[in-house]
Amino acid sequence: MSRLVQIDSPASHKRRSSVSDAAMMSMSGSFLDCTTSPEKQSDEVEAVTSETPRKIQSPRQQVFMELVQTESNYVGILHTIMSMFKSPLENMSESEDYLLNNTELKIIFGNLPPIYEVHKQMLEELCWAASHWKEDFSIGNVFLKYLHVLHKCLNCLENKGKVSSSIKEFTSANKWIRQPDDSLTSSEWRLALKMTANVCPLLAIPGRSQDRNHCHRCVSEIETLGHVLGACPFSETLQNSRHYRIRSMIAEALRKKGFTVHEEVHGISQEGSCRRIDMLAIPPGSTSAYIIDPSVKFKAQEQQPAEIHYEKCRIYEPTVPFYLEKYHLTSIEVVGLMVGARGTIPRLFVTFCKKF
Repeated sequence: MSRLVQIDSPASHKRRSSVSDAAMMSMSGSFLDCTTSPEKQSDEVEAVTSETPRKIQSPRQQVFMELVQTESNYVGILHTIMSMFKSPLENMSESEDYLLNNTELKIIFGNLPPIYEVHKQMLEELCWAASHWKEDFSIGNVFLKYLHVLHKCLNCLENKGKVSSSIKEFTSANKWIRQPDDSLTSSEWRLALKMTANVCPLLAIPGRSQDRNHCHRCVSEIETLGHVLGACPFSETLQNSRHYRIRSMIAEALRKKGFTVHEEVHGISQEGSCRRIDMLAIPPGSTSAYIIDPSVKFKAQEQQPAEIHYEKCRIYEPTVPFYLEKYHLTSIEVVGLMVGARGTIPRLFVTFCKKF
């Protein structure tokens, strides 16, 4: 099962060309692993914090200095995004090997420059206050002064999905984002990044269409990435194929561990209704088994993997007595597994795989 949780990319086919142009943007550790600000501001913060030893600072001043350091770190992160991502991508947008076009760059980074500038100004004021410290200094007034601009931060975070939290849950399965390898072509890697940021060229994205935002294939729902990947009837065949491939990967991994695996098994619930499970996995030499039902879903909120598991338990636990009798077992555990539609692997999936 370890192979399932060491997937390096959301695709399994070979790459035809390199992504060396994007490799310059990959970084060790976290994608935004930056704990220092631009040099001038970092020097200012260090100078301010060293002027007054912590042991003679008042409690209020100590808390304020921690706030200054936090703001300095945040400005450093914004600087990293601007210099390591925004600028290189904008320079590449004019070449044939661009990763994102100008419209997509505007969607992703449009509000970032003013946010960066306002936080730099805030940091300057906080550093000045730290070097001219007075106990009656009003820290809140600094934030209120820039409140109207800070509201733009919320706009930057709208409609981005919840994939980032899934990526952090099991980073080794999602390292393709910062470490492109030979499993993706340049265009595939570019499309995967667009899906991760939820900025694929769909009608739900502001500016893509002047008169409509409904799916141009089925017309029944707004054309969001979640709709295309999991709900549009015109992509149902691809959705089913994706589900079968994942189910087969899990079944094959279990068989290599010596499990007896029965796929697509029909059963009867205690209420008399017919239900079909994806697979019944029986460990070698055991009278216990697992009903395993994987689902590919667009990540919408943090608790979604757990909710899918509980939903599968509700559906299939009524069939347990039927399978106990049919396969002469003593116990069966129902396991609902979620795989992110954009290639992420949640913690619950990893925990299940590590059991074997």
